[in-house]
Amino acid sequence: MGSVGRRLDDLEGHFRPASPEDEGEDLHKAIMVAILDEISSLRACRARHRYRGGTPPTPVQPTDPVGDSLGYPYTHGERTEFAIKRAVARLGFSEEESEEIIAHWIGWFRELDRERGGDRWDEVDAEGPPEPTPPRH
Repeated sequence: MGSVGRRLDDLEGHFRPASPEDEGEDLHKAIMVAILDEISSLRACRARHRYRGGTPPTPVQPTDPVGDSLGYPYTHGERTEFAIKRAVARLGFSEEESEEIIAHWIGWFRELDRERGGDRWDEVDAEGPPEPTPPRH
């Protein structure tokens, strides 16, 4: 067991005000997590073969918020931009801040796409609405 003094210092460290660098880093991390969650959520909406409990299990029909908003077909880049805009809007920034943040993150994701050895940005992601989930027997 550690000394009582060290444990108190550790505990007090949790209540000290964060430095300005930490606040910027925390904001950056929060925006990144929100964007990645939104991208994941939008992809999961199109999933087929999902069922709720019951006898027999009830099918969960896929949706496509990106296609409903942008129309079909849409590209990988358009879906990413849509996710970034939705995530930033949910975080409640002012309009000016939102535009700057959106432009920054769209550029960052586009550059990341190029660095990964391919340019999927303009690749068609969905040509039409998802197929319905069939009933489970």
